Amino acid sequence: MLERISSSFSSNTTNVCEQDFEIILQGVLKHDMWAMKIFDAWGKPLPSGILSGHVHWMGNYDECLQQMYLPTNKSFISQPINTQYCTLLSKPPLSITLGLCVPSSCNQKSIASLIEILFKNSSITENDLTCSNDPPYGQQGLARGAIITCIVLSLLILIVLSGTIVDIILSLQHQLIDSNITSNINGYNHFSDTEISEFKLIQVPQNSTSRIIFLAEFSAIRTLRRISTMKIKNNDDSFLFINGIRVLSLCWVIIGHSIAFGLSYTNNIVDVIVWTRNIAFQLIINATLSVDTFFVLSGFLTAVLFVRQIQKEKKLSFRLLILYYIHRYIRLTPVLLLMILVSINLTLYFGQGPVYPTQKGFESDDCRYSGPTFYKNIYITPWCRISAYAVGLITGFIVINVGREYRLNKMAKIFGTVLIIILIIICLFATYPDYILASGLNRSIIVAYQSLSRTFWAIVIGWILFLCSTHQGGIVNKFLSWPIWAPLARLNYSCYLVHSTVLHTMIYSQRMPFFYQAHLVVNNFISQIFFSYVAAIFVTIFFETPFFQLEKKLFKR
Repeated sequence: MLERISSSFSSNTTNVCEQDFEIILQGVLKHDMWAMKIFDAWGKPLPSGILSGHVHWMGNYDECLQQMYLPTNKSFISQPINTQYCTLLSKPPLSITLGLCVPSSCNQKSIASLIEILFKNSSITENDLTCSNDPPYGQQGLARGAIITCIVLSLLILIVLSGTIVDIILSLQHQLIDSNITSNINGYNHFSDTEISEFKLIQVPQNSTSRIIFLAEFSAIRTLRRISTMKIKNNDDSFLFINGIRVLSLCWVIIGHSIAFGLSYTNNIVDVIVWTRNIAFQLIINATLSVDTFFVLSGFLTAVLFVRQIQKEKKLSFRLLILYYIHRYIRLTPVLLLMILVSINLTLYFGQGPVYPTQKGFESDDCRYSGPTFYKNIYITPWCRISAYAVGLITGFIVINVGREYRLNKMAKIFGTVLIIILIIICLFATYPDYILASGLNRSIIVAYQSLSRTFWAIVIGWILFLCSTHQGGIVNKFLSWPIWAPLARLNYSCYLVHSTVLHTMIYSQRMPFFYQAHLVVNNFISQIFFSYVAAIFVTIFFETPFFQLEKKLFKR
């Protein structure tokens, strides 16, 4: 390989890239450690495991970019040439990824020419290369979208920090008042002169008290206190079991995404395909049903809360309908838009690695520029998931009409539960023969499953909601109503929005491709759940709470 590289350069070249390569080659011939390190960082073609899908030959990303450290001398070896790490993605059908360590003076065109000579492949172009020195969006500094996003986030952070400071001052004020009040024999409270002067230093002007108290509602301390409390009211107006359903469904979403997102950066994808022959893996394959659970919950809560509001107002008015939609829009949309901004404009700065998309982030140009069109034409159409939502609505209306003290007779409850268990088995395992039989399932069976499975699953969730709402859920109701679910459920919406960014950042920041093993999947899932909820805390504090408090102030809720 060294001979091919050397022969590709002319002896009197003036190209800086070629001159740097000549220096590296001379260093290799002299057995200089810094030069050996550069070539050692290259990905090695034809490793073992190719038939299992080992097509990511990444080399050593950190070895390429960092100086070599000698433990014996406890010092770094100086390197006369700066290097950059590049990844080469070959065209299908092989789609092999090769890691390269080349001089920083080389541009993608010269690197593509070198690869063409080395591997005698004329189909390689500069568009197939991504290098660590490539600036985001092809420009120096922050992109315009990133600057706008940072300004918006800075304003929200400033509001929260201001609210936190005010909250601390108000808390100190109350503590000072409580500690300095003394009682006379006659029972009258008074302050000493010194205490009065101290109180005046922090006393808030009367005309600005309401504004300052409102600002304190943005406090991160108050938000954390509200999130973490497990003191919840268990009365006829509460549905505590929904907390457990929310959290478990989101965990199901995350483990499904964890495996799916990592498939593009693994060296044993064939082994994952073999896993599909394990019946337990059907729980991962059918993890998309978890999304339908959320649609059922949305329909159920919409029916129950909307009917309660009508009963409170004692009539259904146009104003009530408008306020309902405005409330939902303000409550949900700002956080979603902010996460879209972050995903498009800032994720490229969140990490680094051999395959980390430091040029454009996780969103492709098609998604960045055509995403709104896709959302408008496909995703937002209500009939795509109307069956699950409709089942939720119907369940909610049934619970409202029969009341929470309604009791099924024993035979009806047993029959319904057995039927639901059958539906669960159908939804989760009906397609298993398609993964183990050479001929697969009959086309008509697959069509029937795809058409009915989501409705069947919605009925399963609807039955659980009905039994738990009427206090007939037994041990299932107790498990889903555990207080531990409440703090996590309050973070669920933010966690759902942020978990995709967390997963992508964790997966594509890895220096080596992921190797799928059962215990490693479990380890990754636990860490991804943890960091997703940690990120959700920050999203809730800085993104969700400000708009939640504004909505409360606007509608005086």
